[in-house]
Amino acid sequence: MTGAGSPSGSQSEVEELAGLLSSGDLRLLMSGMDYLCGLSGSSDGVQFLVTNELLYSAVVGLLHPERSKVTLLALKTLINCVHSTALAVNLFITTPSNVDNLFQLLESEDPQTVNDSARLLANISRSRPGAQKTLENIVQNNRLNDLVSKLTSNKPEYHYLPHIFGNLCQLSDGRELFMTKSNCIFQRILPFLSHENVICRHGMANLVKNCTFQTDCHEWLLADDDFLSAILLPLAGPGDELDDEDNESLPVDLQYLEETKKRESSIDVSLSLVHSLHKLCATRAGRAKMRACGVYIILRQFHKTLDEESDLWREVHNVIQILIGDEEPEMDNLEKVEVPEDVAEKLAQIQSEESQIQIV
Repeated sequence: MTGAGSPSGSQSEVEELAGLLSSGDLRLLMSGMDYLCGLSGSSDGVQFLVTNELLYSAVVGLLHPERSKVTLLALKTLINCVHSTALAVNLFITTPSNVDNLFQLLESEDPQTVNDSARLLANISRSRPGAQKTLENIVQNNRLNDLVSKLTSNKPEYHYLPHIFGNLCQLSDGRELFMTKSNCIFQRILPFLSHENVICRHGMANLVKNCTFQTDCHEWLLADDDFLSAILLPLAGPGDELDDEDNESLPVDLQYLEETKKRESSIDVSLSLVHSLHKLCATRAGRAKMRACGVYIILRQFHKTLDEESDLWREVHNVIQILIGDEEPEMDNLEKVEVPEDVAEKLAQIQSEESQIQIV
């Protein structure tokens, strides 16, 4: 074999590597996977792997819980490949059992195997085809309640599950699954918007943002104060920033927050949350609810802390302008306001790019 990161791509090398991966000798398996894992750290190495389908399939075939050390190397290799190129995702999901194997690995007793399996699923489900295959497996095998129970156990190996959930909600069927009123799934996972782990918060912010694209669900989402409170809490500062009148006009969960309260530290998470608030402004009823819940008060204070040149400042500013603006009769639903074709195309492109959060 040549040095890691500089594959020759020759047929003899591919055959040699494939032979190592099909060996029953653990030492040879580890040697082969060590090499390929290092190779996957470079773009040339990833290209070598995904353009030699036999070799790539051999790596995928090592996703078995009984081979923990080899499986961890295979997972790391595939995470690198899937993150780098859509071809790796398409090759992986072509065989439905591959997605099923990853869900089986989530049952492993090894926390690192569970973490890396969830991370790989999160990367795979970033694309719409990957999200579709992942969603199909969850529905067919009735996995959702079990996955939510895993997340709410608060074990660190499950921190990538919100990323998977968020990616599934780029699909209308995924949004419908999570926002089914009878299963209370949405309510169970909403507190993870304020979780101590930023990976959880990223995934949950993406899920919330994607769900707010479903305008016909806004009435349900805003039926009580819980949803808005969960979005606003990460954006809120200490309660002593506000006078008594402002504090008492907020939902109970946002009133008189402790002096040590910190705002969300991740710009990406904050931006997703503010985008969600922007989407919730679509209907007249939504805007009225947001005004009644003091969204303006929280955003006004948050706005003061931001760099005026930042995308986040501009997005907060846009929401504030909507909330303090006059209501026009024709503005019952902003989603139905006609916009020029070129502007609509640009907005659609932005929406597509923002429907996923980068995972590595």
